[in-house]
Parts: sequence; structure tokens; C-alpha cells
Amino acid sequence: MDNLIAANIRQRPIRSLVSVVGVALGPSGPPVIALIETARGLRRAHEVATRIPRVLALMLGNVDLAVELGATPGPDGRELLFARSALVVDSIAAGLGGPIDGPCTAIDDDDALRTEAVAAKALGFAAKVCIHPRQLAIVHDVFTPTDEELAWARRVVDAAGAAKGRGAIAVDGQMVDAPVVARARRLLAS
Repeated sequence: MDNLIAANIRQRPIRSLVSVVGVALGPSGPPVIALIETARGLRRAHEVATRIPRVLALMLGNVDLAVELGATPGPDGRELLFARSALVVDSIAAGLGGPIDGPCTAIDDDDALRTEAVAAKALGFAAKVCIHPRQLAIVHDVFTPTDEELAWARRVVDAAGAAKGRGAIAVDGQMVDAPVVARARRLLAS
């Protein structure tokens, strides 16, 4: 993305960061991706997302956060499950959509990358940072809806339209109500 500024909130208190970003960019500056990589930043992520007008997304700095927390990264990522979940909630509550997951540092391990990306997507992340060009294809594959997912979404939206607001319906043997229809519409719009 052109003209993107990443705000690293570890360096300054929140009020100072808001002032610096606001003064530096003016009222119509470029979008900001706020990198959340400390415990303090995680606790204040919602504030960052709502008080800096041009914040486009929150992004997890998983490597720095794990170090600060004394967590040992494992293959399932559970050491940062709380942080990832909290960032998703704060991002959605701020009206930003899903946040961006931090990078997989195993540059040559496609299975590890895919596992991390699938887990992040399942938690509600909208994207994942790549630190090497060879990671792009896998991350793109994971975060791009499959033909099956799109077909399901079309069936849900079509069934909801046919039901004309008469309440919950069933698609593929599963109950479908308004939140499921909203999810299907969001999937089709992506």
C-alpha cells in the first residue's frame, strides 16, 4: 500500500503517539497500521484504534510480544492465543475489521506457515504479514475464500432471500439465522 505509515506504539505513550501521528499527518494523511507488540500496547489497542483517525488496521507484533511476555513460541501458537483473540475483539469493536497477524519466522517451513495462517484466519484475522516473498502464495491461498466457501455463501444468501425474513432456516443441514447470513454476505464481498 502506498503512503502507509506503521505506528509502533512501544516507543511512545498513547497520548504522545496520537499527538505525533496527528501532527505529522494532518487531517488527511495516509492510513496507519498500528503495530501492537507489547503488553501495554495490547491493553490499549482499542484506544489506539479509535483515537487515531486514520488507523486502517491493528497488526500483531507476535515476535516482540512473545519475548516481552517470556513466552516460548510453539507450533500451535497457543502462547499468544489470548493476545490474538484480544486483538481481534479490539479491532472489530473499533470498527476496523479483522487485524493483521504477525509473521511466521520459519521462512523455509511451508507447513508451519500454513498452520499459523489457518489458525489466525479461524480466530478472525483478515491477513498475515509475510517476511519473505516465498510466503506470499501460502498466505494468499489461506486468506482467499475457496470455491466451496463461496458456493456455501451463495446457498445461504439465496436461501435467506427465498425465506423472505421468516426466521431461521436450514442450509446443508445447519441452522442459518441473521448472523450466519451476514457472514455469508461478508464472504461474498471479500
